[in-house]
Amino acid sequence: MHIGSQVFEVSAFEKAFQKLPELVKTLRDQGHTVSRLDIGGGFPIQYSDESLLDLKAYAEWVRDIIVPLETEIIMEPGRFLVGNAGGLLTRVISVKETDEIDFLITDGAMNDLIRPTLYDAFHEIEAVKSPATSKTYSVTGPVCESGDMFGHDRSLPDMTAGDLCLIKSAGAYGFCMASNYNSRVLPAEILVYGEKYQLIRPRQTLEDIINVEKVPEWVENL
Repeated sequence: MHIGSQVFEVSAFEKAFQKLPELVKTLRDQGHTVSRLDIGGGFPIQYSDESLLDLKAYAEWVRDIIVPLETEIIMEPGRFLVGNAGGLLTRVISVKETDEIDFLITDGAMNDLIRPTLYDAFHEIEAVKSPATSKTYSVTGPVCESGDMFGHDRSLPDMTAGDLCLIKSAGAYGFCMASNYNSRVLPAEILVYGEKYQLIRPRQTLEDIINVEKVPEWVENL
């Protein structure tokens, strides 16, 4: 069962669950063995100021509606668990000021976090340094694509080249959707726990990309 992602109305899950007993009964009456139910995910996380689900009510509906069906129960709360556990740390390359818009150009790009480009997803953007005076920026990557954008009209401190920005809520659909588009290398992954931190995936190099490419002998001999 999957009724969508970022589902904010907890009652939607109850309505969906209520359809499963009849479905399971119908299948079993037809001689099918129904030993497992995947009741999906869709739990929302806070990208901005969204309201979270009443998980107590959700759990009670699982207990009252799903458990009596006597199946193995599978859930998929991936984004809910890890979405806000990760962020994309970027460094400002330059600031481009125009009469209408000030562009904050970072070393992160659409290949590193494609959600804003792919479906206009919102991610909070926060400067690492403490704000003094603030300005409004469109935050972009350096790829020559009109869609290489992390956010419009974002209020941030007066930024200069070398400053760090954190693009938040990148723990889900971040690295797993990243690519080598435009021959860009994948960033390093750092695990942080309190004051402890550890490199868990080294930064990719251009050689890593090139070395997996094989040229057929018959091409070399042309």
